[in-house]
Amino acid sequence: MPTFAHELGGTATDQITGFVGMIVGRSEWTTGCRTYCLCPKLAKDGSYRESQWFDEERIHCEVATESAACLRRAVNRIRESVAGQQSIGGPISRSMPKK
Repeated sequence: MPTFAHELGGTATDQITGFVGMIVGRSEWTTGCRTYCLCPKLAKDGSYRESQWFDEERIHCEVATESAACLRRAVNRIRESVAGQQSIGGPISRSMPKK
């Protein structure tokens, strides 16, 4: 299991471009490179901005806050809920047309 330098839910900044966002994903490649997906806040006009991936060495992460821990707990509850729904069929399989 890889050891990542930054926690999901933390806020990070790319040191080269200044891009800022919440860490919403992370990956490890066969080359040993670890990358993080940063999701920025909405634009001033309320439109969504695209998330971007950065190498671990390029980003600086703020100290993980209580909100990051809260986000992790929420994600875990969703995963548990989805896992429970799959075992009983879940709402998706009930709404799909039968062949």
